[in-house]
Amino acid sequence: QGGQLYNGVFQRQRRLYFWTSVSRAEYGKKIGAVTVTAQYKLMQLRLVDQERDIRLLSELRSIPILRVEYAMLPQTTLRAGFQGIGSLPYRLRDETAKRNSFDQRTAFVTLTNFSRYYGYELVTIAGVSRDSRAFNTRFQDARNFDALSFFVRTLIGFTDFGRPI
Repeated sequence: QGGQLYNGVFQRQRRLYFWTSVSRAEYGKKIGAVTVTAQYKLMQLRLVDQERDIRLLSELRSIPILRVEYAMLPQTTLRAGFQGIGSLPYRLRDETAKRNSFDQRTAFVTLTNFSRYYGYELVTIAGVSRDSRAFNTRFQDARNFDALSFFVRTLIGFTDFGRPI
């Protein structure tokens, strides 16, 4: 970046380093018609202005996940999942804006049905989800929330969406 701008102002050059990574570990176990999958994701993001030695962005996300799937019928699946388990919440640590750091827990249960409708693949998902987020800094209580959602989604034409592996 740098040089003469449209309004005649000169902006000095600078280097910005952007680095991000996503690491994931997964273990699944099939027991009859039930599949249990434990996952862990670690996501990092850094944006540093090298000339001024300033971190513009610095985030670390730690996300434990547990999913359970039960094939009720050949075309119908019951799923439950948790993001943030017990004493291990989904955790975001923002080092540049600590007020944005939070712990979150999400749980959901869905019933998914696969069928055909006039030659199209039809996927219907009905479920309930609960999200709970708590910010880590004082005076952020107003941003904390607990949400309960009920939903029905219908997808047409996505032949492999949501099918158990």
